[in-house]
Amino acid sequence: MHDSRFPARRVEPGDIDPALAAALNWRRLRAVPLRTDNGRKAVAVADPSDLPALDAIRRALGYDVEVYRAAPEDIELAIEASSAFSGALLADDDLSASGEVEELASRAQEAPIVNLVNTLIREAIARDASDLHIEAEQDSATAVLRVDGVKQPLMRISKGDLLGVITRIKVMAGMDIAERRLPQDGRIRAVDSSGPVDIRVSTIPSSHGECACLRILRRQAAVQSLDDLGLSPRDRAVVEKGIRASWGMILVSGPTGSGKSTTLATLLRRIASPEKEILTVEDPVEYQIPHAHQVQVNERAGLSFARALRAFLRHDPDIIMVGEIRDQETAEIATRAAMTGHLVFSTVHTNDAPSVPIRLIDMGVEPFLIASSLTVAIAQRLVRRTCTACATDEPVPEDLAAALGGRAPRTQKRGRGCDACRGTGYRGRAAIFEVMLVSPKIRALITSRADADAITSAAASEGMTSLLDDGIRLVKAGITTLQEVVRVASSEGLHGEVLGG
Repeated sequence: MHDSRFPARRVEPGDIDPALAAALNWRRLRAVPLRTDNGRKAVAVADPSDLPALDAIRRALGYDVEVYRAAPEDIELAIEASSAFSGALLADDDLSASGEVEELASRAQEAPIVNLVNTLIREAIARDASDLHIEAEQDSATAVLRVDGVKQPLMRISKGDLLGVITRIKVMAGMDIAERRLPQDGRIRAVDSSGPVDIRVSTIPSSHGECACLRILRRQAAVQSLDDLGLSPRDRAVVEKGIRASWGMILVSGPTGSGKSTTLATLLRRIASPEKEILTVEDPVEYQIPHAHQVQVNERAGLSFARALRAFLRHDPDIIMVGEIRDQETAEIATRAAMTGHLVFSTVHTNDAPSVPIRLIDMGVEPFLIASSLTVAIAQRLVRRTCTACATDEPVPEDLAAALGGRAPRTQKRGRGCDACRGTGYRGRAAIFEVMLVSPKIRALITSRADADAITSAAASEGMTSLLDDGIRLVKAGITTLQEVVRVASSEGLHGEVLGG
């Protein structure tokens, strides 16, 4: 039975009041600010029983705001339509008593600024960039894309347009346009021809003006099959054994942007079925996993990785995935969950697979808990693929081959640069892996608090291949170049010394 305090109302994208939108973080609250004929402030929500959201709305707009109940699909349609790179989201008037803020709001909806920002975002999506940077400089600014892990200049932005561009981005992300002294975070939800896109926005102040970074996440991105990951036969066998077990913990490590989320999603999809209860907590939810219940972290509402993980253990799970182990509490809950009959997947930040248990020990987890729960540790990086449209055979540089002690092939395929790869010689990325099976010998070393070197030596004696050697495997297959593998994966002092042209 519906609460009579919240009358039902149909909501259309054109009903959004831009002045209220500027004062309310409405996309995050899933609350549509409404135009009214009587001048009263009003919003529409799908769930009026969400008391924390109502409190946030009333704090932002006042306790006299009228709240309507609308269909969830109407709310989502209005939010998506407002973020699809069209239409101004701010009004010139009633935004703030500050004339400066009113001027900023007006500037942000000028057609040249709107078109410029739209062009930047569209170009970033079209080039499959992971990030779009707006970098303030002394006399101008530069828009830079990160494509295949490498930054590429996109265009110059005049100093006069920089403030308008940053303000426009803040408006789209539901951020405070008046605050330029502190870092801010926001999110843009958009739709392009390939489907929904999430854009996480971060701004920071600098001596030359504000800088922005827009991280582009495709919410419906296709999850690869295990075959597509490109694991070596030995590594695939280890991973298959780990994910087919009824309990244990599988951790994937690597820096931000190294493909950890894609690997986790691929592994989960491999074993997902209606007979298994699969629960995930992520920040954000990047891939849709069949037969899984996926939860989005919401720190403002108090929903952290650790809190979600504790709740999961009361929901009879078979498989649990935690987006990242960041602290001792999450690490200890995850390890104990793995020890008590659950299959747990997560990520950590380490340079290599043997350092994974060391990282957990550094967080404060007892070594015996790690040794009893960790079954597989995977380190990975992404290397750029050689462009197949312009690839030619060339000899491997002699100094690089000599430094690798005979492990390198004599020739490799390398792109000359063409229109397809925009002159870079590379197009797309592939993963290289280091997969460590936690054997009885490795468990004993973990329990005794052995260092990473000792664990590495033992793992190598049992068949583990280093990131560098797995990269060389891809060079021999014509997938990438030795220069690229050394750039990304070397831990032997080769980078910079023998990288060459």
